[in-house]
Amino acid sequence: MTNAVKETWGKRCDGALFASDVSNEDTGHFQIPTFSRNGYGYKGMIQRTRAILAYLYDYFLDDFDFFHICGDDVYMIVENMKEFLASEEVKHWENASERYLFAGFWAHWGNMKHGYFYLGGGSGYTISKNGLKAFVEGPLQTCNSYHEGSAEDVWFSDCARLLSNEFINTGDMEGRQRYHQGPIYDPVRYQIFRKSIFHSSGLTGIPCASESNIVSNSSILFHKHYHPFELRRMELLLYGNFDKFAIKECSRENR
Repeated sequence: MTNAVKETWGKRCDGALFASDVSNEDTGHFQIPTFSRNGYGYKGMIQRTRAILAYLYDYFLDDFDFFHICGDDVYMIVENMKEFLASEEVKHWENASERYLFAGFWAHWGNMKHGYFYLGGGSGYTISKNGLKAFVEGPLQTCNSYHEGSAEDVWFSDCARLLSNEFINTGDMEGRQRYHQGPIYDPVRYQIFRKSIFHSSGLTGIPCASESNIVSNSSILFHKHYHPFELRRMELLLYGNFDKFAIKECSRENR
């Protein structure tokens, strides 16, 4: 999948890092050790995320204004991400005292109490430079430091609340979503996504759009794209500039 990311949306980022348990200069993977007893397995996600955040802080904090943490099963429209981060809304948020930019999909489901949500890890979460610095120097050191499990998004959100209990709304002013937990062809596939969107509408006061109109024109991320040909197909549809080899490979994988 990482090859497909590099060939598609990854090349439009100002920088990209593929965290791994082994280094490979040819593929761009960096070995970032984790102290999890589960290694780089799914149940080691929390400790893996802690290690990645610390690594970004140690080596890249002063090189970028924003960081996005996600898996390789997403497709990002990088131009829309940059437009969102350059918006007056984000600038105003960043200029407020004692407030940090932690952005993502407001996930709420099951028996979660009203008003509570976490930044869904499917589409990932965006962190400002100041937010990364404050998080690593603060909560990363003390907040459930030895906790294990796969719900790294819940862990991150709960620990980020020790810095600020306010998270920026990533939907647009028409109640449509930018960070999608589902794939581009079915962004609200599961009931929990619909419940989350309805819940966030109640918190922001912005009426949620109809299910058939839930995708914002300025959408940024889509999740659950598990096959390389899906990323390459979207690249072709959006930009139409894929070379012949990539088009042939896309066709072959889709048979």
